Amino acid sequence: MTYFILLATLGVANYGTKEISGHRKDIRKNFWGIYTLQLIATILSLVSYTSLCLFFPGMQNMVAYILGLSLISKGMDISWLFQGLEDFRRITARNTTVKVLGVISIFLFVKTPGDLYLYVFLLTFFELLGQLSIWLPARPYIGKPQFDLSYAKKHLKPVILLFLPQVAISLYVTLDRTMLGALSSTNDVGIYDQALKIINILLTLVTSLGSVMLPRVSGLLSNGDHKAVNKMHEFSFLIYNLVIFPIIAGLLIVNKDFVSFLLGKDFQEAYLAIAIMVFRMFFIGWTNIMGIQILIPYNKHREFMLSTTIPAVVSVGLNLLLISSIWLCWGLNCISFNRGFGMGYSIEFFKDIHQRCVNPSSHVKNYLSISCHVSWTLCL
Repeated sequence: MTYFILLATLGVANYGTKEISGHRKDIRKNFWGIYTLQLIATILSLVSYTSLCLFFPGMQNMVAYILGLSLISKGMDISWLFQGLEDFRRITARNTTVKVLGVISIFLFVKTPGDLYLYVFLLTFFELLGQLSIWLPARPYIGKPQFDLSYAKKHLKPVILLFLPQVAISLYVTLDRTMLGALSSTNDVGIYDQALKIINILLTLVTSLGSVMLPRVSGLLSNGDHKAVNKMHEFSFLIYNLVIFPIIAGLLIVNKDFVSFLLGKDFQEAYLAIAIMVFRMFFIGWTNIMGIQILIPYNKHREFMLSTTIPAVVSVGLNLLLISSIWLCWGLNCISFNRGFGMGYSIEFFKDIHQRCVNPSSHVKNYLSISCHVSWTLCL
């Protein structure tokens, strides 16, 4: 289902946000041009998924049929329009309301293990309801449907370039568990999976800033306000440094006790995986700045694709060499620190933009900040 959802969304989220924010005088035309691609991708995804359900016996069950609603809901997702308009309050209110109603419904109607189908239906139904609810407030901005295939082709190349990194990352995230299971043991997979869940929860604090900064930077660039863009970049680096390193240090300090309390004795060894993987937050945070907040607003879609895809491919190769029962920690280390390669690759593409837009004095402040935080973290 994950790959069908990826096909349905087609990398539209970041690109749509950037285009809407950068072309606010032509919202209607750009929206329908981009959404036309999303709609076509959703139809292709639905056809492929339906064919899979019809011809593969393993997919011929009620759960698989109900999950098809998820593809429809992803096809109706236009939250990128409001992200581009920087109307995050509407998105947050919608998400909170729908999820609260969904949780209440599950507690009211799901009582026994036999209610599995009802549980899956409620999850997908409220997801679809949430997507449909956002269309009504969108009408003043988008007007009546205006599908234009010729104009949609203008957006096809950048959308595909932003779609490929999503596929690479998804394959990378899926394959790391598969390789751990094949080259090590199911116990190691469980330990890694639990550690990864904890890290990913904390990562939302780090990566959420990118969703806010992308439309703001795109809007400023469309007005030619490079000084304001410079200040936004400095602000992003500063916030990331102030947030990431205390989280890393704090998690390292309480790691053992935290794992024992949250996961229990069966997953006690997860603290070792967390101690290694926690540093990926630093690389992902900085990559998020240089990718989502800089390369995409400057239309460096190819560079963003390469800086994301190449590290994912390299990581798969290194994992094959390093993951085993003996070299498990080295394998996890590879999974974590390979993000640094992506960050360095992004920096290479970033140099020209960097020289034009970033004040050298901001470098000194950021590097001093990083040095202090790293020293503090290592001492702890």
